[in-house]
Amino acid sequence: MTQIRAQRAWINGEDLLRLEIQAPREGLQARRLDLALVIDRSGSMAGTRLQAAKEATEGILKTLAGHEVRLGLVAFNDEVMRSEGWVGAGEARFFMATLDAQGSTNLFQGWRVGCQMLSEQGRLRVVLLLTDGQANQGLTRPEAIAAEVLRAAQQGVYTSTVGIGLGYNEALLSYMAEVGGGTHLFLPDEAAPELTEALLEELSFLRGAVLDGVELRLLGARATPLLGVWERAQGRLGPMAPGEVRTLLLRLEPLSEAPVEAPVLEAEVLGPRGRERYRLTLPEPVAAGPDYQQVAFERGVAQLRQLYARLSDLEGPEQAQALLEAARTIRATLEGHRDPRTPQLLAQLGQLEARLERLTRAFEQREAIWFSKAFLTEADSLNSTHRKPRNARTGR
Repeated sequence: MTQIRAQRAWINGEDLLRLEIQAPREGLQARRLDLALVIDRSGSMAGTRLQAAKEATEGILKTLAGHEVRLGLVAFNDEVMRSEGWVGAGEARFFMATLDAQGSTNLFQGWRVGCQMLSEQGRLRVVLLLTDGQANQGLTRPEAIAAEVLRAAQQGVYTSTVGIGLGYNEALLSYMAEVGGGTHLFLPDEAAPELTEALLEELSFLRGAVLDGVELRLLGARATPLLGVWERAQGRLGPMAPGEVRTLLLRLEPLSEAPVEAPVLEAEVLGPRGRERYRLTLPEPVAAGPDYQQVAFERGVAQLRQLYARLSDLEGPEQAQALLEAARTIRATLEGHRDPRTPQLLAQLGQLEARLERLTRAFEQREAIWFSKAFLTEADSLNSTHRKPRNARTGR
């Protein structure tokens, strides 16, 4: 059974709500999965990048043999091409052999065609988008693209993203994965040959997921997300592994000044055997005690997530110094807590501080770009007990 816990505290004049969702510890042996692999074939993908995508597709085909996984293929530049339905090994190899790298990057349309392939209910449905560039054709505004990705997630189609090299828009791809209920991965060019391993790890996670997702609704209060995805009084989590714990942090505000009943959280858990529904009356906010400490810890995690997002704006040693001071403040908040994520978070902070110290002494723009992409891949590990940092591939 899925477990849901709510903790609430007053911190610095704010009414903060921490939600903790734990997936069942046991699930089905393997999930029925529909996967749309969407591959950038614009001009910048020429050479090792497109070759790595072709080799990764071959690796997926070998892994899928005999499993309940259906694969569709999409390739895009300024135009989009797709496979005719689900592909077997022969069709997939023919499709990939026809791809060459040329043209611009209509990222949104490629993603959208991938979504359109995933129309059958009752199966776990995921778009896996691989690109090395910027959206420069069709719909390009990040907030508009993210809104469409969120809408798809609300309909049960999730999005994960992979960025190769240093030229892609990490803010867009990481945000697409966050609102899309998926994961984001960065592979520098020297790690492109490891793309096959990275995609197989994601596929293994999806096939082992015990939950398709969790829908959350808040009644009686207005919420602003500090950690996690929350839009118009609703939140959503993507697929979860057996026993996985994920957290959200929301800032609450009353709907009116008149006294009202305690806010209520409604949750609908989506799994392979159907839906479970939960209803939970929120506790009153506290100003001390264990719940207060746990909410304060989650606030520190949210601040770390926000710090990661600011890394993409690094332009000089002064900014690096300011971010370093912010990281040290967050460390003081997280140290000493018994949360199971504490060792991992402090290790990430140590790596973050070391990189920032280096940039304060000798700032290099290329290093800063690499740095921001590498750390944004860690964002989905901050509020999960099962998502692990990808230190090996980012070279940290």
